Amino acid sequence: MEKETPLFQLLSEVMWLQVFVILGIMIIRSTKNGTNIFLDPPPWLRPWITKSTLWSLLGRQGEIFLSYLIGSLFVAIASILAIQRLLVLARQLGYL
Repeated sequence: MEKETPLFQLLSEVMWLQVFVILGIMIIRSTKNGTNIFLDPPPWLRPWITKSTLWSLLGRQGEIFLSYLIGSLFVAIASILAIQRLLVLARQLGYL
């Protein structure tokens, strides 16, 4: 027999997953607008940022591509997991 997950836990999981969706959208939009702080850090942040060898080998276009990829993965994975949790929630509330 399947154990039911508490309602509060399901809702909190959905909300945290939506935070990751928003973070992914912010990464994509900041990369598109040219304001991604990981690609172009502000002057006061530059002394604390060191790029790994992988980032150095990729070049500017590779860094931009990876930023888009990371943002889209955040959005895709978190959305799929949120939909799965919402389906569990709907089943528990009797909608499915």
